[in-house]
Amino acid sequence: MSNDDFDPFASIEFDKFFNGKVPFPLDPGNPSSWLNDYVRDMLIKPAKAASSSAKGSLPTEIFETHHFLIVRIKLPGSADINNVRIMASNFSIKLSGLSDSKKHTIKLPKLVEPRSGKALLKEQVLQIKLRKRKSGEQYYELFIRE
Repeated sequence: MSNDDFDPFASIEFDKFFNGKVPFPLDPGNPSSWLNDYVRDMLIKPAKAASSSAKGSLPTEIFETHHFLIVRIKLPGSADINNVRIMASNFSIKLSGLSDSKKHTIKLPKLVEPRSGKALLKEQVLQIKLRKRKSGEQYYELFIRE
């Protein structure tokens, strides 16, 4: 078969090109349905991963605005807020002092300015608001001492 005869949409050639593994289903009745399903899955999976609670972890939701990350954590009913300590870094939050005496670490999806953090407790839900770090590298001048 010469290049002039090559039809990329021919079933046999298509299967050869993808080694028999088509990355998306071909539905002649609704060609965009696979794309809709794919996009929906890509949007739902990270949200479920962020809010799902593994054994021993706290139920957590992370929201993102243009300038802030907002983390909502459902605290156990037995948690004494006077003992809870919140530590923030550029890429994570650590909680300690909860009733289970374990430290819980929450990884953040974006870099943040840890000193900008504000925490609020309302109905056993701890909300932490952190300003996103501006994108791009930041350089700081270092002075030479003699």
